[in-house]
Amino acid sequence: MLRLIIIILISQFIISCTGIVGGQYEENLEKFDKIYGYCDNPHRAIVKSSVEYTTCKRKEMAAGADGIIDDDAGIPFENLFNKNNQGGNAVVMANVNKDLWIGSLETLNDYTLKIADSMGGYIETDWIYSSNISDERCAIKIKILSTELVSNGVDVNFVCSKLINNNWVVMNEDFIKEEKSLHLKILENAQLSNSSNL
Repeated sequence: MLRLIIIILISQFIISCTGIVGGQYEENLEKFDKIYGYCDNPHRAIVKSSVEYTTCKRKEMAAGADGIIDDDAGIPFENLFNKNNQGGNAVVMANVNKDLWIGSLETLNDYTLKIADSMGGYIETDWIYSSNISDERCAIKIKILSTELVSNGVDVNFVCSKLINNNWVVMNEDFIKEEKSLHLKILENAQLSNSSNL
């Protein structure tokens, strides 16, 4: 009986110590997240060439100003285009071509995204400012139009505005050359995505 009581006391002590150490570990992880960023935290050991890292960086880009990602509200990127039925559960299927979507995200990788609606196939950047032109700004809007990898399966639009009398006024200019260049880059990245999946 005495042996049983001693074993119970020792096991409770070990469990409580493990909880303390685990709590300190989590606190340290959070501190390093603030320094390096969640995805680049060396203590999380996320391999930079992995799909997990790419997904992590995209989630990080999509986070709000507070840097918090609402995991419950999103669909895991790597599972988004899975058309299989797993374990009897229905899997959400996107209405857009996976490669065009990935190609668009890769093309806009240097810009902050305002909207990235994978189900509707719509991407919009925040306003983009030039360092040497303070009174103009542009946003890029991309719409995936097809479930197949075709050249007319994506639509690219530039929307630019100019600051006039402290009001941003939409510029009535065509940006055909810029839109065409971006369109070709998206198709190039989409083709690379497609060939890497083969």
